[in-house]
Amino acid sequence: MKRILILIILILFSLTLFGIKKVVNDDKPLKGKWDFKLNKVWEVDTAGKDMLVRVGSIRIGKNGKVYALDYKLTKIFVFDKDGKFLHSIGKKGEGPGEYKNAYSFELIDDTIIVPDMGKFHYFKTTGEYINSINSGAMIFPNNFIDKYTILEQKEKNNKDSKIDVLRTLNLKTKKSNKITEFIAPKPKKASTGGMTLIVKEMIETAVKNKKVYFGKGNANKYLIKVNNLSGKELLEFSIKGRKKIKVSEETKRKKYERIIVNGGKMPKTMVDQMIKNDPDYAPFYKKIYITSQEFVYIYRDDPMNQNVQGFDIFSADGKYLYHAELKLPDDLIIKSRIVFHGDNVYVFAEDEEGESKLYKFKTNLPE
Repeated sequence: MKRILILIILILFSLTLFGIKKVVNDDKPLKGKWDFKLNKVWEVDTAGKDMLVRVGSIRIGKNGKVYALDYKLTKIFVFDKDGKFLHSIGKKGEGPGEYKNAYSFELIDDTIIVPDMGKFHYFKTTGEYINSINSGAMIFPNNFIDKYTILEQKEKNNKDSKIDVLRTLNLKTKKSNKITEFIAPKPKKASTGGMTLIVKEMIETAVKNKKVYFGKGNANKYLIKVNNLSGKELLEFSIKGRKKIKVSEETKRKKYERIIVNGGKMPKTMVDQMIKNDPDYAPFYKKIYITSQEFVYIYRDDPMNQNVQGFDIFSADGKYLYHAELKLPDDLIIKSRIVFHGDNVYVFAEDEEGESKLYKFKTNLPE
C-alpha cells in the first residue's frame, strides 16, 4: 500500500515538474458538425435620429440590454432586449464625458469603459460620465481582467529580435505582471505622400475564470495556450493537419480598402504595399471566445465567405468537439464580430442592397 501511495505522489510530482498538459487533436471533431440554426428575433438600422453606419463592438448587459459602438459615428448606442433604442453613451470630443476616438469598449457590471488616445473613460450604463484615467500612452487592450486591470501586448527592447510581452496592467497603480512573451511579428508598413501607416499584428486572447487563453492564428501552426494570471503554464492544445486557405489578391484588396485613413479610404499606393506584405494564406483563426460553461470557441477565418462564420469548439481541457458553422440568412454579409449571450446571437450585417443593420437571432447552442 505504501509503495502504491509513493508511486502516485511521484507521478503527480513529475506532472507538476516536467511541464504542462498538451493535447494534440486530429482535424476531425469528436462529436462531428454543429448547426447553430438561427431564427431572427429583431433587426434595427437606426438609433434615435442616427442611422447605424459601422458597428464594431457589441456587448450584452443586464436584462438583455444591447450596447453597440458605432466607430464611424463615435457613439455607443443602447437598446433594450426587444431592440428598442434607449439612449447613447458619450460622444466625440475632448471634454469630460467625450472621447477623441472609440474603436472598442468594455462592459463590466454596471460600468462602460472606453479606451481612447492616452485615456480610459468610465461611464455608467445609464449614460452618466464617471471619470477618466490617464494611461500616458495610446493603449488598446487585448482584454479587461476587471474594471481597472487590462491585458495588453507590450513591446520589449531586445538586442537580437523584437519581443512582445503579454501582461496584465493595473491602470491605477501601473503595476504589471507578465503572462508570457514571444517573438513579435514584423509590423506591416505602407507610405505615401509623407504619410506612413503601421499595422501591428496582435496576439488573440480571451480571459475566463482567472485563466488567459492566447495564440497567434497564422497559417503555420494551429495552437492555443492557457496560462493563469501569474504566468504559470496550464495547458496547450492544437489541431494537426488543418488545410490552408489561399487568399486571393482581390480579397486582400477589399480588406485594406475598408480601412479608414485620415477620414477617408486608404490610398491605392498604400493598399498595394499592404497587399505585397500580406501572407498568401489565411490565418487558422481570428478570435478566441470562452462561454460561461467554459466551451472554447475558436473563430475560424474564411475570407472567401462573408456570410458564414466558422468555429472550432473545444472542451475546457482542450479536446476538439465540434466543427461548426453559423450562416446568416438572406445572404447577409458579416460586418462585426459575432457575439453570443445565452441562447442569442448578435451581429451587425449588410444586406444585398448595401443596407446595414444590427441583428438579434435565437440560436441552438452545443452541449
